[in-house]
Amino acid sequence: MEDYQQPGQGQPQWQQYPQPPQPPKNSNNGLCIAAMVLGICSLVLVCVPFIPIATGVVGIVMSVMGLKSKGAMQGMAIAGLVTSILALVFVLIFVLGLNEFGLNACYGCRHMAGF
Repeated sequence: MEDYQQPGQGQPQWQQYPQPPQPPKNSNNGLCIAAMVLGICSLVLVCVPFIPIATGVVGIVMSVMGLKSKGAMQGMAIAGLVTSILALVFVLIFVLGLNEFGLNACYGCRHMAGF
């Protein structure tokens, strides 16, 4: 006959499962998402006076902070950085440069801004 070992003291033997991986504690994924949302809002609101400038600058700052955090969503931080910069460039082109070339395409922007 074979010898079987009994669990000690009548206690059942429980199998331990590994713990699921925990998310990193210093991750700034919220910054990356907020930067991307601000960049998209900046692009959509290009012809509204002063709003895309504020959202673009804040989007750039949040994107840089999100890129420095080395989180899992760095692609969103890059997208926020690119869209915020594009929005600021479009605002400069529309508000400052378009009428200088005789193209009166953004008259509403300049009229609303008081130029």
